[in-house]
Amino acid sequence: MDTKTERWSIRVTTAEDTIVRRVVDDVGMSLNEYVVNCAVTAAMDDLADRRVFTLAARGLGRAAGDPRPAGGDQPEDGRAAGGALGAGR
Repeated sequence: MDTKTERWSIRVTTAEDTIVRRVVDDVGMSLNEYVVNCAVTAAMDDLADRRVFTLAARGLGRAAGDPRPAGGDQPEDGRAAGGALGAGR
C-alpha cells in the first residue's frame, strides 16, 4: 500500500455530514476510508467512461453501428428509410 502523504480539506453541510456519517457507521468504515473510497471509485468510473465512449454530438442516442442517420429515420435527401423519394411509412 502506498504511503498517504496528500491531505484533503473539504466543507460539508450539516445534512451531508449526517447522512454520510450514518452510512459510515452502518458499513463499519472510518469517515476517511469511506470518502476516499467513494471518491476514487467515482473518479475511476468517470475516467473509464471518457476512454470508452467517444460519440459525436450528432450521434448521441444511437446504438453503436446503427446505420440510420442521427436525428430521425429520414435520410438527408428526404427519402423515407428504405423507400422512394417522398414515400412515407
